[in-house]
Amino acid sequence: NSFVSQFSEAGYYTFMAGKWHQGAAEIATPYARGFQKAFYLQDGGASHFADAAGQTSTAPVATYYDEGTQVSALPENFYSSEFFVDQMIEFIDEDITDEAPFFSYVSFQAQHIPLQAPQEFIDKYLDTYKAGWHDLREKRKKQAIENGIFPSDKEIVDSLSSFDSWSEINEEDKKILVKSMAVFAGMLDAMDFHIGRLITYLKEQGLYENTIFIVTADNGPEGNDPSEHEALRNWLKTTSYNRDYETLGGEDSYVFIGTEFAQATASPSHLFKFHMSEGGLRVPLIISGPGVKSGLNENFTFVTDIAATLNDIVFGTVDERIIGKSLRDAL
Repeated sequence: NSFVSQFSEAGYYTFMAGKWHQGAAEIATPYARGFQKAFYLQDGGASHFADAAGQTSTAPVATYYDEGTQVSALPENFYSSEFFVDQMIEFIDEDITDEAPFFSYVSFQAQHIPLQAPQEFIDKYLDTYKAGWHDLREKRKKQAIENGIFPSDKEIVDSLSSFDSWSEINEEDKKILVKSMAVFAGMLDAMDFHIGRLITYLKEQGLYENTIFIVTADNGPEGNDPSEHEALRNWLKTTSYNRDYETLGGEDSYVFIGTEFAQATASPSHLFKFHMSEGGLRVPLIISGPGVKSGLNENFTFVTDIAATLNDIVFGTVDERIIGKSLRDAL
């Protein structure tokens, strides 16, 4: 039995929407892992709009499944963060009653390359990052200190010194980089907006006060620069993707923030995704719900602790097969 199956067997409805990326074999599907309903992207990444363009030459078209059936075409107005929340609301709405608890897992594609977002979210951040990555790294460090996340008497690693200086970047490249960060911010804003829609729905249905809510990420900022990889550069020439400034962040647009801005967004941590340092490994963990104390919790925790914590909250014990530790006392 999987972790999710335990909830299903205990009378919980179990729903999943979003990126799955656990393999195509039957034993690897959401259903094999205990979910009763699922809409999911089988691949590691893809366009976030209705064109469903794949992320690599080996997967030129994204593979989505809806209730076990491969999707032949996405709705015209499809945007990943919005649609995944729509699906989750639909799943809950179809099945939940006052007597029926549920386990819901929404796995957003945001913030995965290619970065894309609806224009109204991008527009809010077009001027935000014009000062460049050195300025952003310092601002993020200052905010972390003000919020009690980082000690004021400690220096951060000078991570940017070995990378390009913002002052050395030509103006055309700066324009693309600044707008790429606006797309990144707009995409995160859009995801947050749609999480808010899910919370609003739960409140309207009288379900929110009795729901444990967990938000986390799987790694630090993506610092990969696809333009540095010959195979990917050549593949992009053959696809519908482009990097035109005017449409940057829209459908057919292939956006990434690059190495330096990834380091700046990881501030005050050192480095970013793919690196065995805090910038690559340390992520936010936000937990709310009945009985959870508010404020900053400085306990050290690892991703496997989430399963243990939920097991403990629901069943009053942690299954011996779960390798994490329950955070219930810390909460």
